Order: sequence, then structure tokens, then C-alpha cells
Amino acid sequence: DQPLAGLRAEEVIFDAIKHGNELAPLFNPRWKFYLGLQAATRIAKTAWSPAAIPRNFFSAMMKAFGAGNLNLMNLKVIPKVMKGLRAFTDDELGAELEKQLYLGVMDSGARAGTLRSSLEEATNPNWYTDVGILLGTVSPKEMGWGQYGMGWLRRINKNVLNVYQSMDDIWKLYSFLGEKNSYRKVLTDKAIARYGKEEGKKYFDEIVESWEPGGVYKSGPKEGQPIKIEITNGDLYAAKMVRAHMDNYGEVNRFVKLTRRLPVADFLAYKTEQYRTTRNIFQTALRDIREGRELQKQGIKNDDGSTLGSAQLLLGYKRFGSAIAAITLPYTIAGTASYIHGTNKKAKVKIGNKEYELPYTIDQAMREAAEPDYASGSVYMPIGSRKKDGTFPYLNLSYIDPWAPWTEPIMSALRSAKGDRTVEEAFDKAYKDVGSQIYGHFGPSMLLQGIVGMTLNIDQYGNKIQNEDETIPIQLLDRIGAFAKAFEPG
Repeated sequence: DQPLAGLRAEEVIFDAIKHGNELAPLFNPRWKFYLGLQAATRIAKTAWSPAAIPRNFFSAMMKAFGAGNLNLMNLKVIPKVMKGLRAFTDDELGAELEKQLYLGVMDSGARAGTLRSSLEEATNPNWYTDVGILLGTVSPKEMGWGQYGMGWLRRINKNVLNVYQSMDDIWKLYSFLGEKNSYRKVLTDKAIARYGKEEGKKYFDEIVESWEPGGVYKSGPKEGQPIKIEITNGDLYAAKMVRAHMDNYGEVNRFVKLTRRLPVADFLAYKTEQYRTTRNIFQTALRDIREGRELQKQGIKNDDGSTLGSAQLLLGYKRFGSAIAAITLPYTIAGTASYIHGTNKKAKVKIGNKEYELPYTIDQAMREAAEPDYASGSVYMPIGSRKKDGTFPYLNLSYIDPWAPWTEPIMSALRSAKGDRTVEEAFDKAYKDVGSQIYGHFGPSMLLQGIVGMTLNIDQYGNKIQNEDETIPIQLLDRIGAFAKAFEPG
């Protein structure tokens, strides 16, 4: 007997079953407790870090720039776009959010109220230049300091996670509008070549699905009419491009999802998303260049005299150039700052009354002597002049660079060859530095390191945690304190 023969599941039901099997409930209470603690360490280092809100915002902005949807010379326009989105009523914004969730542009954690609050902030031009304003997005009231009940804690944590997520959502929505605008001419040209001029001109705006989510328009030409969500061919294609080019953890493969249930590889999903989206950006650019040239060869002219395919060819070049510019931007900014502050000059040392010039720059000296080994591939930018004690203030640009997880190992290897080293010494340093980068990607989680360290009395670098000259209670507190660092925000 085959009682299910002939039955077919809707796509949304099939996806629910597939993901339900993929992420089946955990039944072991001890393992659930451990993974709950592990999740807390990761949340502490992301959403609960005060620097994480601006970091997530600028990282998503960099990805939008790399995908070709942002002109850095036109930043003044961004607050105006956000202001236009913020002008939606609650029902209209809810409908737009429902549309974006349906298209897969935004993650399922998106919330209309949080998005509205973030859009409110993003209409302020100073939000992009004043870090103090950005840090202020997580206020003491919103963080709920002093509220110790579990109910309050869950609510506060949910609010913080929503704010953190909304930093991504703003740029996904912005990128959706950018992709839709960019591909209007491209898809129209391709439709004209396939269906003819009359049908081709209608293709982009052709409505393929629509429904009423509830509510009515409060103003404008549709005032009083029911709000309607309409999905066009242009919407579907723009959403497809956003999913391909912007981080979307629904796109993470099954192996990476599995690692979330293991005591290894903190933030591996984020790193694999950078690989996936970067590959897709370059593939899309090369595909548009190739298809644009092929369409141009047909020699079909538009009413305005342009050749079909020209728009797609130019879009491909633009995206390709934007990706290269975005990936190299941190190095360009750091190099410019080094020139301004003089840290690109040869380092000097004073012995007695005589000053000696060393065979490396101040930047190289700082990298060798002051930066931690795990950051050997990071991009540090000087942000001020030399202090009285001889040091320089530096900012780690890799913290906001979405491509850093994949460029840092390469930079670690290249920098190892610099300095007064033989070939063997350079290779040995490169081997260790790149190895530490890979170990950081796939090695034990912060929580596991904390447990092992507390048990064996060693930190992640192999140093003893306890000061054995102290009393037993103090030594015990030292171990507990080392374990607790895994839960520290930042």
C-alpha cells in the first residue's frame, strides 16, 4: 500500500519538514545545557558588545558597497532613503517587511518595530560619522540594567538581538532597492530580445503574486484602499541577487549548521557566508559582463538608441570594480592614515645621545612588537599622533571588514617575510601565524577552552592561570575568572 501516492507538498511545507529534520530537537538535557552556555558566549561577543552595533552596521554597509549597491561618494543620499522608508505607516511597514520575508531578503528574526527604530536613527546624517551616536543605540534603558528576573532577561536579550539584526536588515532593504533599480534596464533588455518590444517592456513590472495583509493606506493616491503586497518579476530577481550577495544564514549549508551543535568553530557560519557572498558577487559580475556582450552582438536597438546588453555589461563592470574597491578599502584607508601620521616612516631608537634609524617602519615595528599573534593579518590604522610615552593609538579595521576572515591568513603569510628574517625563519613564522588563523576558524569553542583551561590551570596560550603564592580561595577565583571571560561582552 502507498497511502501517500500522488500527494505533493507545497514548497513552504517541504522546506519546513526539511529544516525540521536538519535541526531536529536535542533530547539530551546535559548537551542542551552545554549548548545554551555556548550560545551565551557567542551572543556576548556579538550582540551584547557595545561595539557590535556599529560594527554590524558598517560591516553590512561594506558588503552592500562590495556588491555594487553603494556609492561611498553619495553617502548624503542614504539618510534621505531611510527617511522615505521610515515615513511608512505601521501597516505599510509591516506589509513591506512581510514582502521582504517572503522574498527571503531579510532573516526570519526581522521585526517591524525594531526596523522602524533603526530607520529613525539612520535618518540622522551624524549616525555615519559620530561613533557616540551609534553606541547610543543600546541605551541603559533598553539594555535593562538592574533587571535580574529571567523574564526580564529574556525580553532584554530579545530586544538586543533584534537591534543587532536590524543593522543587517537596513542594508538588505537598501540593497534590494539598489538591485531592483540596477536590473530594471537589464531585465527589460533581455525580455525585449526574447519576447519582442511590446511584451518585453511589461516584463519587469508584471505582477506574478499578490495578497492583502490587512490595513489600509492612510495617505497618497491609494488612501483608504486595502494595503496590497504585490510581487513582480523585478522583485523576484532583485531578491535573488540580495540573497546571493548579502549575508543570509538561511543559506548556510548543512555541515556548517551541524557545527553549531559541536564544541568547536565559533562564528563559522559568519565566515562561510563571507566566502559564499564574495564568490557570488564576482560570479554575478563576470556573468553580467559575458551575457551583456553576447546580447550586444545581436545589434538590437532600444527606442532611445542604446544597444540591448549595454546596461548589463556596464553593471557587470561596476559590480566587479566595487568588489575590488571594497576588499582593498581597509588597506587603502590604513595606508593613507599611516602617511598622514608618519607611521610609514622608518622607526628610530635613541641610545645615549645618538639616534639610530632601524631597517623597518613604525607600522612594521608596532606589528612585530605590540600586536597579538592572532592579529598578525589584521589591518591596524593609526588614529592619532605619537603619545608622550612613545606609543601610537591604533584602530583595528578588520573588526568591521567582512572580508577579513579570508584575507587575514594571506596577509599573515605575506608579512612574515618582512623584517630581519632568513627564508627559513620567515616560513616558520608564516606557518605558525596562518596555522593560528585556521585554528581560530575551526578549533575549540570559547566555552570549551574556558572549561579545559579552568580544569588544567592553563590559559589559551599555555600560561598558568593561578598565582600559586596566593591563598586557595584566591587561586580558585582566578580559575573561575578565567572561565568567565568567555561570557564577557566585547
